Amino acid sequence: MKMAFLFAIGLVPFVFGLDCVRKRERMVPETDLPLVVKQLVRRQNKMAWAVETWLDAKNYSTIDPINLSIRLTPKNMQAKSPCAKISVKIASRDGKLLQEANLEPKFIECSTMARRREVQADGDQPVIIFPPKEQCWEIAVEDVFHTDRRKGEAILFPSGEYVLTVHLRIQDGPEFSLDDIRIAIKDRSIRR
Repeated sequence: MKMAFLFAIGLVPFVFGLDCVRKRERMVPETDLPLVVKQLVRRQNKMAWAVETWLDAKNYSTIDPINLSIRLTPKNMQAKSPCAKISVKIASRDGKLLQEANLEPKFIECSTMARRREVQADGDQPVIIFPPKEQCWEIAVEDVFHTDRRKGEAILFPSGEYVLTVHLRIQDGPEFSLDDIRIAIKDRSIRR
């Protein structure tokens, strides 16, 4: 009996301790949240939807993956998880198409994603806390053109300036075209 009483006394602080850990996770100071720097942000509004795209950099080395993020936000409506077809093209500055990626990703509801800070690198926007209060969905497409040499057979682009275009069509909704996303790829290999 005495042993059961001691066990119960030890269990109470453990259970309350877990609750405190959960509260601390929700109360992480904003300055301790991860920071996402959004490069080359493009936005469009059509019908009842807004789309926002950004890259993780605007200057890449020839071996870096090109990572693209896309956020969809319905305007003034409750919506279900959107189905969308996405085409991402990379062309040389003179317009020659080099690669195209066709995607049908499963978007993730923003409210289920981890909190973070976001700042737009090429603008005067303040730091915002994500996820936003409004309903939205997001997808991060890592290595959209399979250029990461660490993952086996990679497509390598020579040094130069390139233009990306993102075409997105929401099922039973509008079509977006985000053009003129200019990036630079430079060979940073060490030469002896």
